[in-house]
Amino acid sequence: MANSKQSKRNRRFRAALLMVAQVLVTLVVILVFAMAFAAQTDTITMPQWADTWQGVPAGTRNEYAAALLGTVSLIFVLFFGAGVLQLMRESRTGPTTNSASSPA
Repeated sequence: MANSKQSKRNRRFRAALLMVAQVLVTLVVILVFAMAFAAQTDTITMPQWADTWQGVPAGTRNEYAAALLGTVSLIFVLFFGAGVLQLMRESRTGPTTNSASSPA
């Protein structure tokens, strides 16, 4: 009986740890997106050593920056959508556990 309670606690702890990791990854992705947007809109002044576009016309820089921002946005939406789908699935079926790691 005590082993069952310990196993249940371990599963809850692992589930909570997974949720914390998901939140941290989401926050990092949002921070990267915000920093890319701030750099694109010149809200953040980049230092001279970071400017590797010396001699490239401003129009070309803006095209590449817009493509990069769009790509980062798409990746964020995909990861966010996958997380939402996982949460929806877990709310319907309960947390999934790896049968190989659970005690027999």
